[in-house]
Amino acid sequence: MNIKNDKLIKIKQEDVINGCVEIPNGIKIIGWNACEYKIEISKVEIPEGVIYIDAGAFSGGIKKINIPESVTFMGINSFSWNEIEKINIPKNIKKIEDFTFNRNNISELEIPNGVESIGKFAFANNKLTKLVIPKSVKVIKKDAFINNSLTEVIISKNTKVSKEAFDEGVIIKYI
Repeated sequence: MNIKNDKLIKIKQEDVINGCVEIPNGIKIIGWNACEYKIEISKVEIPEGVIYIDAGAFSGGIKKINIPESVTFMGINSFSWNEIEKINIPKNIKKIEDFTFNRNNISELEIPNGVESIGKFAFANNKLTKLVIPKSVKVIKKDAFINNSLTEVIISKNTKVSKEAFDEGVIIKYI
């Protein structure tokens, strides 16, 4: 791994052991495009203490990832184009950026209370079947949940939802 101070700059293929990468303790920042498509990884272990995951940090082929509660920021495309089936979103995340989890296999999702904004294509192209949006979410942007298997979404009547946030035909129940 290429590490400078407390920032992980790059993961290399030789850092992968049996399809798994363990990011060492002491890392606080995972840099832009730290793990590119060409590296074969199925599982990433991120230690508690990481607070910032930059844009495009993990793209391509990852099936399992555990994001620690210490994370307060996840950049655009930070986990897109993977094979992730289930994701945990840390409670300290306020904004889910554009394309953050786009093009995965996510079928289960719990958005924690405290998230205030969900960006464009944030969860597009996944396998979600049901969804409850917490009252803390104030804005859901265009295409945030398109191309899923959603039939019904439960959401606060105070949430500003882009007209095209969900596929046509999805029933939105306001509470």
